[in-house]
Amino acid sequence: MSYLLIFLSFLLFTHTSKPHPNHSLSVSVTGSVKLPADQLNFNINMNAEGKTPQAAYNMHKKREKVLVNLLDKFNIQDKNIHYEPVSISKRVSRSNNQSDTTYITQQNVQLVLTDFNAFEQIQIGLIQHHFDNFNAQFTSSQIEKGENEALKAAIRKAHQKAKLIADQAGVKLGAVQNIHYQTEHNISPGVNFKAVRSTSSNMLKYQQTITVSANISIDYCIVEKR
Repeated sequence: MSYLLIFLSFLLFTHTSKPHPNHSLSVSVTGSVKLPADQLNFNINMNAEGKTPQAAYNMHKKREKVLVNLLDKFNIQDKNIHYEPVSISKRVSRSNNQSDTTYITQQNVQLVLTDFNAFEQIQIGLIQHHFDNFNAQFTSSQIEKGENEALKAAIRKAHQKAKLIADQAGVKLGAVQNIHYQTEHNISPGVNFKAVRSTSSNMLKYQQTITVSANISIDYCIVEKR
């Protein structure tokens, strides 16, 4: 009889301490860190027009040479230059029963700049040579590190929040069932520069920051306390 009682007690303990498959706690939190904005993503859209494809292409090559000279002048490294091939399209406009055909080139060039003074000078050089379609955004060289730190912060917050809820509800946290997460970074919006900016009041001297966030959702098993 005593062995039967011990066996039944063991079964009761096992049953009450195991998490029920339908008993779970879901916690969603956000962790974030701030990073120094030590880089600029500089996007330049080169285009040219001509009455023939060759005329448009020749004009485009002249503007491309201007940009290449600026990049060489400020020693922009190859790894910080990204570009797309040149494309040419035809545009037909009609007026007074007459049509006019123009050929247009398009090419996007993306630069990563760490020297903000170079950014100012390249910008001025572009404007002087009739470039009018470019913009820049602040970013950080530490984005990947920031994402990892934001995830760690979010996980710590999730565990703390889940433990607080479980303690107040009189239950224990069991194993983690599911984890879902997403990271994002809030970069300052691009600003279009259409005119030469005054060097006597340069806003780039003020330190900017990038906020990197991690949204995480964790599902915990719930174990009832004996």
